[in-house]
Amino acid sequence: MPAFLNFITATRRAKSVDSLFEIFIDAMQAIGFDHINFSVIAAHDISRIHWGFGRINTYPQAWQTYYEENNCRRIDPVARCATSTFRPFYWSELARILPLTRKQQRFLRDAEKAGLHNGVGVPFKGPMSQVAGIALATSEPVAKDLPPLDLIVAYCNQFFEVFRAFVATASDLPQSAILSDRECQVLEGIVKSMTDAQIANMLGIKASTIDSHLRSIFRKLKVRNRTAAVISAQKMGLIDL
Repeated sequence: MPAFLNFITATRRAKSVDSLFEIFIDAMQAIGFDHINFSVIAAHDISRIHWGFGRINTYPQAWQTYYEENNCRRIDPVARCATSTFRPFYWSELARILPLTRKQQRFLRDAEKAGLHNGVGVPFKGPMSQVAGIALATSEPVAKDLPPLDLIVAYCNQFFEVFRAFVATASDLPQSAILSDRECQVLEGIVKSMTDAQIANMLGIKASTIDSHLRSIFRKLKVRNRTAAVISAQKMGLIDL
Protein backbone atom coordinates (compact mmCIF):
# COMPACT_ATOMS: atom_id res chain seq x y z
CA MET A 1 0.00 0.00 0.00
CA PRO A 2 2.84 2.53 0.63
CA ALA A 3 3.84 2.07 -3.02
CA PHE A 4 0.33 2.97 -4.14
CA LEU A 5 0.21 6.02 -1.88
CA ASN A 6 3.54 7.13 -3.32
CA PHE A 7 2.06 6.65 -6.80
CA ILE A 8 -0.89 8.90 -5.94
CA THR A 9 1.48 11.60 -4.73
CA ALA A 10 3.67 11.29 -7.81
CA THR A 11 0.75 11.52 -10.24
CA ARG A 12 -0.60 14.61 -8.48
CA ARG A 13 2.79 16.27 -8.84
CA ALA A 14 3.14 15.42 -12.55
CA LYS A 15 3.76 18.52 -14.64
CA SER A 16 2.63 17.19 -18.03
CA VAL A 17 0.91 14.30 -19.76
CA ASP A 18 4.27 12.90 -20.83
CA SER A 19 5.60 12.92 -17.27
CA LEU A 20 2.36 11.29 -16.09
CA PHE A 21 2.83 8.55 -18.69
CA GLU A 22 6.37 7.95 -17.42
CA ILE A 23 5.16 7.73 -13.82
CA PHE A 24 2.46 5.24 -14.80
CA ILE A 25 4.81 3.07 -16.86
CA ASP A 26 7.32 2.97 -14.01
CA ALA A 27 4.60 2.06 -11.52
CA MET A 28 3.23 -0.75 -13.70
CA GLN A 29 6.69 -2.16 -14.23
CA ALA A 30 7.28 -2.05 -10.49
CA ILE A 31 4.21 -4.23 -9.86
CA GLY A 32 5.13 -6.68 -12.61
CA PHE A 33 3.51 -5.41 -15.84
CA ASP A 34 6.08 -4.38 -18.42
CA HIS A 35 3.66 -4.36 -21.37
CA ILE A 36 1.07 -1.55 -21.34
CA ASN A 37 -1.50 -0.26 -23.82
CA PHE A 38 -3.60 2.78 -22.93
CA SER A 39 -6.27 3.87 -25.41
CA VAL A 40 -8.92 6.58 -25.64
CA ILE A 41 -11.46 5.74 -28.33
CA ALA A 42 -14.12 8.30 -27.41
CA ALA A 43 -14.71 10.70 -24.52
CA HIS A 44 -16.78 13.87 -24.74
CA ASP A 45 -14.69 15.78 -22.19
CA ILE A 46 -11.26 14.80 -23.51
CA SER A 47 -9.79 16.77 -26.39
CA ARG A 48 -9.76 14.73 -29.59
CA ILE A 49 -6.03 15.26 -30.01
CA HIS A 50 -5.64 12.89 -27.06
CA TRP A 51 -7.85 10.18 -28.55
CA GLY A 52 -6.23 7.17 -30.14
CA PHE A 53 -5.56 3.46 -29.87
CA GLY A 54 -2.28 2.92 -28.06
CA ARG A 55 -1.70 6.37 -26.55
CA ILE A 56 0.77 4.41 -24.44
CA ASN A 57 2.04 1.25 -26.09
CA THR A 58 4.99 -0.67 -24.67
CA TYR A 59 4.05 -3.94 -26.34
CA PRO A 60 6.83 -5.76 -28.25
CA GLN A 61 7.53 -3.91 -31.49
CA ALA A 62 7.12 -7.08 -33.56
CA TRP A 63 3.63 -7.53 -32.11
CA GLN A 64 2.72 -3.88 -32.76
CA THR A 65 3.77 -4.28 -36.39
CA TYR A 66 1.85 -7.55 -36.76
CA TYR A 67 -1.22 -5.99 -35.14
CA GLU A 68 -1.25 -2.99 -37.48
CA GLU A 69 -0.41 -4.85 -40.68
CA ASN A 70 -3.17 -7.41 -40.09
CA ASN A 71 -5.74 -4.89 -38.84
CA CYS A 72 -6.16 -6.96 -35.68
CA ARG A 73 -8.28 -4.27 -34.10
CA ARG A 74 -11.26 -5.77 -35.96
CA ILE A 75 -11.08 -9.02 -34.01
CA ASP A 76 -9.10 -8.14 -30.88
CA PRO A 77 -11.19 -9.73 -28.08
CA VAL A 78 -9.44 -7.64 -25.42
CA ALA A 79 -10.54 -4.41 -27.12
CA ARG A 80 -13.97 -5.90 -27.82
CA CYS A 81 -14.48 -6.85 -24.19
CA ALA A 82 -13.26 -3.46 -22.98
CA THR A 83 -15.97 -1.74 -25.03
CA SER A 84 -18.76 -4.06 -23.91
CA THR A 85 -18.18 -4.46 -20.17
CA PHE A 86 -17.95 -2.10 -17.22
CA ARG A 87 -15.74 -4.29 -15.09
CA PRO A 88 -12.04 -5.17 -15.22
CA PHE A 89 -11.14 -8.64 -16.46
CA TYR A 90 -8.32 -11.09 -16.91
CA TRP A 91 -7.62 -12.10 -20.50
CA SER A 92 -7.90 -15.70 -19.34
CA GLU A 93 -11.61 -14.99 -18.68
CA LEU A 94 -12.37 -13.88 -22.23
CA ALA A 95 -13.57 -17.29 -23.43
CA ARG A 96 -16.19 -17.22 -20.67
CA ILE A 97 -17.17 -13.56 -21.12
CA LEU A 98 -17.38 -13.52 -24.93
CA PRO A 99 -18.28 -16.11 -27.58
CA LEU A 100 -14.80 -16.15 -29.12
CA THR A 101 -14.40 -17.02 -32.78
CA ARG A 102 -11.57 -19.25 -33.96
CA LYS A 103 -9.73 -16.17 -35.22
CA GLN A 104 -10.01 -14.55 -31.79
CA GLN A 105 -8.80 -17.69 -30.05
CA ARG A 106 -5.84 -17.82 -32.42
CA PHE A 107 -5.24 -14.10 -31.81
CA LEU A 108 -4.85 -14.74 -28.07
CA ARG A 109 -2.48 -17.65 -28.69
CA ASP A 110 -0.44 -15.47 -31.05
CA ALA A 111 -0.31 -12.72 -28.41
CA GLU A 112 1.19 -15.18 -25.93
CA LYS A 113 3.73 -16.33 -28.50
CA ALA A 114 4.65 -12.66 -28.99
CA GLY A 115 5.38 -12.35 -25.26
CA LEU A 116 2.11 -11.06 -23.78
CA HIS A 117 1.18 -13.08 -20.71
CA ASN A 118 -1.06 -12.74 -17.64
CA GLY A 119 -3.13 -10.09 -19.38
CA VAL A 120 -5.51 -7.73 -17.58
CA GLY A 121 -8.06 -5.32 -19.08
CA VAL A 122 -9.32 -2.24 -17.23
CA PRO A 123 -12.13 -0.39 -19.07
CA PHE A 124 -13.05 3.20 -18.30
CA LYS A 125 -16.72 3.44 -19.25
CA GLY A 126 -18.44 6.74 -18.65
CA PRO A 127 -21.32 8.95 -19.75
CA MET A 128 -22.12 9.56 -23.41
CA SER A 129 -20.49 6.35 -24.65
CA GLN A 130 -17.03 7.11 -23.28
CA VAL A 131 -14.70 4.31 -24.30
CA ALA A 132 -11.17 4.15 -22.93
CA GLY A 133 -9.10 1.53 -21.22
CA ILE A 134 -5.80 0.00 -20.24
CA ALA A 135 -4.47 -3.42 -21.15
CA LEU A 136 -1.57 -4.82 -19.14
CA ALA A 137 0.57 -7.92 -19.64
CA THR A 138 3.84 -9.44 -18.48
CA SER A 139 6.71 -10.63 -20.64
CA GLU A 140 7.26 -13.61 -18.34
CA PRO A 141 4.83 -16.54 -18.73
CA VAL A 142 4.96 -17.18 -15.00
CA ALA A 143 4.87 -13.92 -13.07
CA LYS A 144 5.09 -14.18 -9.29
CA ASP A 145 3.64 -11.76 -6.77
CA LEU A 146 1.36 -9.86 -9.14
CA PRO A 147 -0.99 -7.61 -7.15
CA PRO A 148 -4.71 -8.41 -6.79
CA LEU A 149 -7.03 -7.08 -9.47
CA ASP A 150 -8.59 -4.42 -7.21
CA LEU A 151 -5.17 -2.84 -6.58
CA ILE A 152 -4.33 -2.90 -10.30
CA VAL A 153 -7.63 -1.14 -10.99
CA ALA A 154 -6.88 1.44 -8.28
CA TYR A 155 -3.59 2.32 -10.00
CA CYS A 156 -5.29 2.58 -13.39
CA ASN A 157 -8.17 4.69 -12.10
CA GLN A 158 -5.82 7.12 -10.39
CA PHE A 159 -3.79 7.47 -13.58
CA PHE A 160 -6.88 8.04 -15.72
CA GLU A 161 -8.38 10.66 -13.43
CA VAL A 162 -5.16 12.68 -13.45
CA PHE A 163 -4.89 12.22 -17.23
CA ARG A 164 -8.43 13.56 -17.65
CA ALA A 165 -7.57 16.57 -15.49
CA PHE A 166 -4.67 17.38 -17.84
CA VAL A 167 -6.58 17.02 -21.09
CA ALA A 168 -10.17 17.89 -20.16
CA THR A 169 -12.06 20.12 -22.52
CA ALA A 170 -15.43 21.74 -22.01
CA SER A 171 -18.22 19.83 -23.72
CA ASP A 172 -19.95 21.78 -26.47
CA LEU A 173 -23.20 19.93 -25.79
CA PRO A 174 -26.01 21.85 -24.10
CA GLN A 175 -26.49 20.55 -20.58
CA SER A 176 -30.10 19.70 -21.39
CA ALA A 177 -28.96 17.26 -24.12
CA ILE A 178 -26.73 15.15 -21.90
CA LEU A 179 -28.22 11.67 -21.62
CA SER A 180 -27.81 9.41 -18.60
CA ASP A 181 -25.92 6.13 -18.89
CA ARG A 182 -29.22 4.25 -18.80
CA GLU A 183 -30.72 6.41 -21.56
CA CYS A 184 -27.67 5.76 -23.74
CA GLN A 185 -28.05 2.04 -23.08
CA VAL A 186 -31.69 2.18 -24.19
CA LEU A 187 -30.69 3.88 -27.44
CA GLU A 188 -27.90 1.39 -28.02
CA GLY A 189 -30.46 -1.39 -27.61
CA ILE A 190 -32.63 0.28 -30.25
CA VAL A 191 -29.63 0.48 -32.58
CA LYS A 192 -29.27 -3.31 -32.20
CA SER A 193 -32.96 -3.72 -33.24
CA MET A 194 -33.91 -5.02 -29.81
CA THR A 195 -37.51 -4.87 -28.64
CA ASP A 196 -38.49 -2.94 -25.52
CA ALA A 197 -38.84 -6.25 -23.68
CA GLN A 198 -35.36 -7.36 -24.75
CA ILE A 199 -33.82 -4.03 -23.73
CA ALA A 200 -35.59 -4.17 -20.37
CA ASN A 201 -34.36 -7.72 -19.81
CA MET A 202 -30.80 -6.71 -20.71
CA LEU A 203 -30.91 -3.78 -18.27
CA GLY A 204 -32.78 -5.63 -15.53
CA ILE A 205 -35.72 -3.21 -15.47
CA LYS A 206 -39.43 -3.34 -16.27
CA ALA A 207 -40.48 -3.05 -19.90
CA SER A 208 -42.79 -0.17 -18.98
CA THR A 209 -39.76 1.79 -17.76
CA ILE A 210 -38.31 1.83 -21.29
CA ASP A 211 -41.15 4.11 -22.40
CA SER A 212 -40.32 6.51 -19.58
CA HIS A 213 -36.67 6.61 -20.63
CA LEU A 214 -37.66 7.21 -24.24
CA ARG A 215 -39.88 10.16 -23.33
CA SER A 216 -36.95 11.67 -21.44
CA ILE A 217 -34.65 11.08 -24.40
CA PHE A 218 -37.10 12.66 -26.84
CA ARG A 219 -37.44 15.71 -24.59
CA LYS A 220 -33.69 16.19 -24.17
CA LEU A 221 -32.86 15.72 -27.85
CA LYS A 222 -35.95 17.59 -29.06
CA VAL A 223 -37.09 14.76 -31.34
CA ARG A 224 -40.36 12.87 -31.75
CA ASN A 225 -39.42 9.28 -32.55
CA ARG A 226 -36.82 6.60 -31.98
CA THR A 227 -35.12 6.88 -35.35
CA ALA A 228 -34.63 10.62 -34.94
CA ALA A 229 -33.35 10.08 -31.39
CA VAL A 230 -30.76 7.56 -32.56
CA ILE A 231 -29.57 9.81 -35.40
CA SER A 232 -29.39 12.88 -33.14
CA ALA A 233 -27.56 11.03 -30.36
CA GLN A 234 -25.05 9.59 -32.83
CA LYS A 235 -24.33 13.01 -34.35
CA MET A 236 -23.68 14.39 -30.86
CA GLY A 237 -21.32 11.52 -30.08
CA LEU A 238 -23.58 10.19 -27.33
CA ILE A 239 -23.74 6.68 -28.82
CA ASP A 240 -21.88 4.68 -31.45
CA LEU A 241 -23.67 3.15 -34.43
